[in-house]
Amino acid sequence: MNFRLHFGGALRAARTARGMSQQAFGTVSSRTYVSSLERGQKSPTLDKVAQIASVLGLHPLTLHAYAFLREPTPEERIVLLRTIRAELRQLLEHEAAKRSR
Repeated sequence: MNFRLHFGGALRAARTARGMSQQAFGTVSSRTYVSSLERGQKSPTLDKVAQIASVLGLHPLTLHAYAFLREPTPEERIVLLRTIRAELRQLLEHEAAKRSR
């Protein structure tokens, strides 16, 4: 999987779904940078993803998940979301158990 291309496609789809232009990100990025992200030419930092997601009114994890969930079939999406939920639950439970020791 070329994550840059998937993230770029997800960013473009989220931006257009929100009815926003690339210029709308002017407070956090240039139009040129957003365009290069959408074309999969650049990889954003975690901080930049958070800033971009904020402009979109999304949680950064939503934007990342959307990049992975756009191509699979509906059934594969359900499996992927269940897997993510189970993995997060396991990590959080491990963290909670570690704290209670």
